[in-house]
Amino acid sequence: MYTEEYEAKGFVLRKFLLKLIFVVIFVFLLIWLVPKTTYKKVDNIDKVKDSSPLNNQIFLDNLGKMQKVGVDYYTATRLPKAVGEKDEINLSEMIKKKLIVPLVDQHNKACDIKKSYVRVTKLDSEYLMKVNLKCSKEEDYVLVHMGNYEYCDSDICAKKETEIAVEKSKPKKEVSFGTGKSTTNSSSSTLPAVDHKVEEPPVSVPEVVPGYQYEYQKTTGAKYSDWSRWSNWERASCNTTAYGCDDSNPSCVKKVQIYKRKEKVGTYDKEYVAGRDEFRQLNSYEQQVCANYDYISYNNTLYVITNPYTTINYVTNANQASVSGWRYEGRKSYASPPNDTLTTRYKYVQADFSSCNSTCSVAPKKIYDVYTYTGQIGAVTNAISSQTIKTLANQSLAVNCVGITKKTVPIYGAVTTYEKAVRKEPLYGTVCYQSVKTRSVINQGKTDTKWSSYNDVTLLNNGYHYTGNKKG
Repeated sequence: MYTEEYEAKGFVLRKFLLKLIFVVIFVFLLIWLVPKTTYKKVDNIDKVKDSSPLNNQIFLDNLGKMQKVGVDYYTATRLPKAVGEKDEINLSEMIKKKLIVPLVDQHNKACDIKKSYVRVTKLDSEYLMKVNLKCSKEEDYVLVHMGNYEYCDSDICAKKETEIAVEKSKPKKEVSFGTGKSTTNSSSSTLPAVDHKVEEPPVSVPEVVPGYQYEYQKTTGAKYSDWSRWSNWERASCNTTAYGCDDSNPSCVKKVQIYKRKEKVGTYDKEYVAGRDEFRQLNSYEQQVCANYDYISYNNTLYVITNPYTTINYVTNANQASVSGWRYEGRKSYASPPNDTLTTRYKYVQADFSSCNSTCSVAPKKIYDVYTYTGQIGAVTNAISSQTIKTLANQSLAVNCVGITKKTVPIYGAVTTYEKAVRKEPLYGTVCYQSVKTRSVINQGKTDTKWSSYNDVTLLNNGYHYTGNKKG
């Protein structure tokens, strides 16, 4: 009895130990199979890896919010005017102006309000906006081209065809822009406001010559008056260039910004020329014809006429009902100059500019005095003889010859003439304006001069600047 009971208890114990061993093995395998990199410790809090799509989306959403604020904020009055000028607003200023709420990253930490900014640079014909965002250790930016495009709902908007892509690394240096033409606005009659923040054009650096030493200077203890406000825009030569300088340079006492636009600068005589066919007597010849009729020749055809026939040049009195066989029909306006015919003549009076504004995109209408022939005219269809001659006209014209005689027959033909109308129209040109601000040196301070190689970063970072002098 004792032995059987003892063996039964031993069997139960072995069975329990085997189950325990299997459980331990299963737990060990489970821990070994689960990746250890799913989580990492950040600021003593377990966070999902920074490379997760959610975290990237949070950063991009914040970048998009800053971009929208930048596009809305930079209206025409806030944009830099001269090529190469820049204007910048950082996240701190955006928050103060209630343009955006504080931005937080995936770690629930506030983004850097000083190193996160929107900067706009004036290019030749548009603007380049850089939107930079720094949150924790992550920092990236996007570049947006902006301008006054035909599809803009306001005076400026983002360029549609520009693809906005996040750069993977920051550039090591800013792009510098040279002097170029400012945009113009011929529809605007007022100059832009000048009491805005203007970042000066890049300070020029000396031309690099291998093996040369360059002069650097640093002034300490100098005192300056406050900069004056930008002066009102004044006309200036278009050869004037914008000028900016380093505030720490004691010779920096004047800054100049330039604005260019199209304006009316005077008038000029614009000619509008149009051609038409005018009937004139070109020549004459002798021929045997009926003694009691007159004749003319046109296009190798002989015509008999019943009233005197002259050219329009001889019809000069528009107030008479008829002049030498022609009747005055009144004054009429034509979009295209009319051509003379055998029975109608047009005498040019003047151009009609009533449908034009400051300029005419098409030729103006022409005004003519109109005359019609008062007699009958018909082409001779058979030879001249002492018998009755039938001629063709608008109605049959029976010609009864009373004797045959030799007469001079004038030859008429169509001659192309050009009628010119002249009108004074506005002349537009590029007009330049300058705005200036100045300051004065109250105390020259102490100036330290050093000579070194070109682009001595140590000196530049310590407040030294180029003087433009160099030596070999």
